[in-house]
Amino acid sequence: MTEPLILEQIPVQEGDLLASLAEISGLSRTALKRAASRGALWLNSGAHHRRIRRFTGKFSADDTLSLFYDPDLLAMEPPQPTCHFDGDSFSVWYKPVGLLSSGSRFADHFAIDRWIETRQERATFLVHRLDRIANGLMVLAHDRKTAASLSEQFRNRQVTKVYRAVADGNINADVTLAEALDDKPSVSHIHVVTTDSQKQLTLLDVQIDTGRRHQIRRHLAGCGHPLSGDHLYGSETSYEPVLTAWQLAFAHPQTAEPLQFSISPPDFTALVIRPAAAL
Repeated sequence: MTEPLILEQIPVQEGDLLASLAEISGLSRTALKRAASRGALWLNSGAHHRRIRRFTGKFSADDTLSLFYDPDLLAMEPPQPTCHFDGDSFSVWYKPVGLLSSGSRFADHFAIDRWIETRQERATFLVHRLDRIANGLMVLAHDRKTAASLSEQFRNRQVTKVYRAVADGNINADVTLAEALDDKPSVSHIHVVTTDSQKQLTLLDVQIDTGRRHQIRRHLAGCGHPLSGDHLYGSETSYEPVLTAWQLAFAHPQTAEPLQFSISPPDFTALVIRPAAAL
């Protein structure tokens, strides 16, 4: 693993910006072009910060650059999502495990919104997220008006989201978990699908009314039944976590027509042992 290189408040100099940055960073022109194309280069204009992907353009005298260069991250190739439904102003996608909902300051080429933008050459706006370890259905908008409409539905709890999960231990009855997360109301409705008493695991459907960060994972851990294999929240099993967004329903952002989407939910056969290198 290579240590990331972070350079901030780099003055924007007149002339060959790429050559100047290569000299300051010690990186090759090719490496810098790749880093910029994958989202590692930022332009700072006062209080505003945005990614730039080319080394040409108009800059102000007070502008600076920031480079967040992680060669290991930039070398990663993202798993590919698949389009489940295309409604022109919005689309529903299947996000695989490992693909992120949004990028970081180091890169955005492994995020679903950037993946769609570059492959389909269409503007893409996030209106909700799925964890990296989760897979399943996501809706994305392709114009600002649609993004605002869908975001309002999420904000007003008008979107139905159901996840399939495998939790540690035997949960014997349905339960609603309403522990506040990050000092905000958070509600997860737990439905027991079946249990495996031999493996001490429970197959669950979880419908969430709110969308807090890691909500399902934190709620399950809080009730003593963490997502199996989720070491961040206390599971000690060696399984790959199973967390699949398999049902998604919302109103069409233009016509208000009810829309429902689903994929086949996983069961216990989806459990696989985590590779030894990842333990």
